[in-house]
Amino acid sequence: MSADLLHFSETSPRHHFESATALRNAVLSKGDEYSEYERSILEEINELRRDPVAYSFVVESEATVGYPFVRDDPEPAECTEMTLEQLRVYIEDFRRERREVRDFLQHLQKEWADAESAMKERWSAEDVERSKKSKRGSATVRKQRVLVHKEEDYAGERQRAAQELTDHYTQQAREANSKLTQIERSCRWAVDGANLIIKCAHELREANAVPELEYSRSLTLAARDVGKECHGAPAIGMQSPQASLFSPLLPLSSTTGDEDRIRFTQPPSTASTRQGSSVLRSSMVPSSPAEENRHAALPPKNSIRHDAGSVVDALFTRREENSERAPTPLLKVGTNSLQNEPPHGFHSHDFSSECDYLAKLAMKACGKYGYYSAAIRGVRICGAFSPRKMLIQMLLGTRVPQFTVPTPTAPSDSCEPFTSSQTKQTKATPLLWANGRLLGIGWVRAINGTVSVTVLVATSFEELSLIHERRDFTLPQLHRILNTSCSAYTRTEQIRPAVMHIQSLLGVQVVEPVAHPILVDKEQRVARLLVRADPNCVEVTATVSCVSEAIPSIPLLDRELLLVQRSRDDIEKVEILLDTQAAWHRWSGHPLLVHMFERDKTARGVKSFKNIGFVRVIPLQRGDGRFMDSRQFTSPSSKREKDTAVVGVPPLLVHKRYVGPMEGQAESCGWPLVTVNFQELCATLIEPLRGKWIACGEMQHVAIQIPKVAYLDKSIKNVRVLLEKEQAFFEWEATSGSQERMNEVITSKMATLKVAENELQEKEGPMQQELAQLQKNMVKKRGKEMAKLKRQEEELRQRMDDMKKNVEELRQSLSNAQEDLVQLGREYALRVKRQRNLRKEYERLRDRADRTKPLIVEVVLVTDETTRSTVAENTRLQPTNNACTLYEGDVRLTLGFKGCALLLVNEQEVVRWEVRPG
Repeated sequence: MSADLLHFSETSPRHHFESATALRNAVLSKGDEYSEYERSILEEINELRRDPVAYSFVVESEATVGYPFVRDDPEPAECTEMTLEQLRVYIEDFRRERREVRDFLQHLQKEWADAESAMKERWSAEDVERSKKSKRGSATVRKQRVLVHKEEDYAGERQRAAQELTDHYTQQAREANSKLTQIERSCRWAVDGANLIIKCAHELREANAVPELEYSRSLTLAARDVGKECHGAPAIGMQSPQASLFSPLLPLSSTTGDEDRIRFTQPPSTASTRQGSSVLRSSMVPSSPAEENRHAALPPKNSIRHDAGSVVDALFTRREENSERAPTPLLKVGTNSLQNEPPHGFHSHDFSSECDYLAKLAMKACGKYGYYSAAIRGVRICGAFSPRKMLIQMLLGTRVPQFTVPTPTAPSDSCEPFTSSQTKQTKATPLLWANGRLLGIGWVRAINGTVSVTVLVATSFEELSLIHERRDFTLPQLHRILNTSCSAYTRTEQIRPAVMHIQSLLGVQVVEPVAHPILVDKEQRVARLLVRADPNCVEVTATVSCVSEAIPSIPLLDRELLLVQRSRDDIEKVEILLDTQAAWHRWSGHPLLVHMFERDKTARGVKSFKNIGFVRVIPLQRGDGRFMDSRQFTSPSSKREKDTAVVGVPPLLVHKRYVGPMEGQAESCGWPLVTVNFQELCATLIEPLRGKWIACGEMQHVAIQIPKVAYLDKSIKNVRVLLEKEQAFFEWEATSGSQERMNEVITSKMATLKVAENELQEKEGPMQQELAQLQKNMVKKRGKEMAKLKRQEEELRQRMDDMKKNVEELRQSLSNAQEDLVQLGREYALRVKRQRNLRKEYERLRDRADRTKPLIVEVVLVTDETTRSTVAENTRLQPTNNACTLYEGDVRLTLGFKGCALLLVNEQEVVRWEVRPG
């Protein structure tokens, strides 16, 4: 980036600004090319995630591949990049050239064989002529010596002629085989490139649409840091921006570079024979040691034709055997080529160290700009391309590393480790990760000109409050603030607050605190979370875990730590109260996570809770003044009111607050147990908040707020609508009488079936007799009479078959009608049961919403927790305000009493405390 600015300053003219404000606006402009390019990539990724099927056609038409799949130039960087259609033409050219070379080899084989045959015939004629001359008369000794010399001369001439012939055709065959090898290798690479595009498009058509990603400035800063660190790391090989994605780190088949030119070993020299057959028998192509040993074991042949044939076979068929041994699926439409991995691929361990290095860099960078609770997946690519081509290359690239940043608190099945886009399917790429919600893109240009794009996809990422509060700052400004060693922010704040990221589909929002972690003293009794949730639609609960434990998928009931109830001031707010002392005793002061869950109340049936996020809580040691400004102050001025100040208590009850022991070694009592009825009433327990009462003969004040029933109106309306639908069905059933009509249909079908069975029973016997008589008469008849009898027999058999078929059809129709009647009866019974349950629910909600008379709110003391048969004390709570929403009263605790205290609303248990002797 600095190199670009330096070049820009040298070439661009100087600008004069009228004021410092104009200069500041020009310098701090957020519309730089880096951010615009990253936003363009985000739009392309969201287009892919919205409709992968439609994007597959874009990939099929616009995707290009270069070296090593296209090798039309000796320099890899100068090789042409081709689309799928161009590759089809390119492959067809290779096929045509291959056919021409094979035709030439066949022609050369025939020509060689013809030349050898002509040579053998000429030699045979010479031998015959020479034998005739040797039979003429007796020769002197001197003539015999001359003949010996001539015999040696013509044998040497034959050997030289055979050698020249063999060298001539062997050289041509060697050049043709070398050309054929290069053509087939280039064709295989081109086919692999085409299959890569086809496979990517095929897998995109099988992928499902996933939610779009949101832009995250924190993840973008982290992605840029990863790109910069990679450019500065010597261990990671970098590519030039002009080079292809697959060069130079991709290992190519068995030969690369200069090794693409096939090199042959020289043929071994052999001893000459009289016929010169050994010269023709020598191998003209390189062979493996096993093949050499196999050929050496064959018995020698004296026939020159056999030797020449063996040479030709070895020369022209070995290429075919090698081609058949490792066939490459040639492109038709690509259906035959959708293999798991291309034959020229590489293994993931070839650059696993690079993926590990990227994961470590991403972990470090993400921890610098925020907090993450789930895995973060990323992909990185080198090269300067347009946004669409960049995305397509991420989907195609066999040299695009994919990495995963795990988290210690994530479950083991939350994500899978991915190393490259080749080792896994395209639909498993981080770009199509279904759990991804946030996206960070870092486009980095190094000083040496290398360009890279790093993409980080996260399920949840909580950016620092400093980044969230400074929305007008550019990313370079934020980077300087957070990475400057002398920055006041990095020097004073070791625990940096981050904005909470809640993934709610039902509109749940965190009201307090806005940022976390929450820092609490050891003496502090309670930490409070306040969230906004519609009481008509959403049910909110929570659970607590240590940071080193796995994130729970369902809320765990633990009344010792948490109390979840509606806020007294606003029924749409939910208070989540954490007993920090109990948490300290359990986890010895380790950082905690308060996980929040939501559930839809309007859905039919009981739905499960869904984890929507968490809040970090960090207990502080006593006397630690470093984070005084970051603590959550929930205590009023009175030192004795630390335990209950987090709850909105009316002034009427301030003097009656329950105060528990504040010593660090005191036993934690936890919260009282609240039931489902408590949550359904949207009640707020004001006091006592301790889960245990001490029976010391004194009075215990109890106060609870039960709001009006406006929150039940929507539930009552929904149940009434469903009840009206069921009632409409029964009215329609009464007027239409579907079951009665079905009974009438069954009766009619039974009568028709009975008539058909009687007719079949009456006519089947006579028809059988008539058929037997026809068969008897056919024995004596011939010609036309025989044909007439056969037609009569066929007609008779057809009538019998029609009658039997009619009976079977009537029986099947009757059976189907009876099954339909049974199904109607079952459906009617289910609807009757559903209507009965809806009516009960409607009456229950209506009775609960009826406030014409005050609620019966009472506290009973029972000795047996399982039954209420042994009631020791019954205290009625009276409304203390005009709206009849605040109920309070005093309960006498008999000295030495042991049992439990139950708070009942209209005889339904709402809250339970444990009572023990003092």
